[in-house]
Amino acid sequence: MHLPVLVILVLCSQAQQCMEMYKTAFGKQGNASPKAVGDLVFAYCKTNLKLSSAKSMDELCRPMVRKAEDKMRHFPPNEVVTPELACKSVEELAELFPAHHRAMLEEQERERASPATLVEQEAGALRDALKQSAEKELASWKQGMDREIQARMKSLSAKFDMAIQAAVQNFTRVVRNEFKKQRESKVEL
Repeated sequence: MHLPVLVILVLCSQAQQCMEMYKTAFGKQGNASPKAVGDLVFAYCKTNLKLSSAKSMDELCRPMVRKAEDKMRHFPPNEVVTPELACKSVEELAELFPAHHRAMLEEQERERASPATLVEQEAGALRDALKQSAEKELASWKQGMDREIQARMKSLSAKFDMAIQAAVQNFTRVVRNEFKKQRESKVEL
């Protein structure tokens, strides 16, 4: 046999085994919701896996169940999973459900965000909020200072006006007195 033919036969055999496993796991109903598939695969594994091992059946079945549950994340939650769909590759599921696939990838990105990244994002949000609060407080403070400065300037202006008027009156009085003295001294001569 040629190598490509052997690979095709192995793949067909694996696909057939996968279909048979899911048909048996899904039972009479023949399909399941994505949430139920993990439990159904676990029940199938416990009843059909016959190995002699020191490990419990739970431990032996857990990898198979985890793989099935991981694949079910690629199904929209309201989609009915048939054995044919359950045996499709992740790439084929992405093509069948592109909107769900994009949403799932975005969710995985959020889940993968490191704690440091999350702290940085939260710190950035807090920094922005603090900056806005400080700018608002400073603007309010500046307005208050502007009002106070204007009030003081008016008060000082009024005081200066009064002082200037008093100085002018005093100067006028002094000049009159001096003028009067000079006139009196001329008259006496």
